Amino acid sequence: MPGGEPTTACPSMSSDADATDDEEEEGVGGMWELTKIYTLNELKKSQPIMCSNEDCDLVACSRWESTEGGKPWNSCLDCQAA
Repeated sequence: MPGGEPTTACPSMSSDADATDDEEEEGVGGMWELTKIYTLNELKKSQPIMCSNEDCDLVACSRWESTEGGKPWNSCLDCQAA
């Protein structure tokens, strides 16, 4: 995607404190792959997708999916940068 994509996962997703700048993060649930960056229209919806982190009430900006399947992880900018 032009302009660069976020490259770090939400801390809840990754057990590796020294994660590399790859689009896939290894940690809980195998490899995590960035599968979606939400558009401005999606962020402005009356009921936008929210961050999956239990302690966060911010709107999600991206979706990550594990190579082992399961539920996708939606992350806000703050949790993704942490």
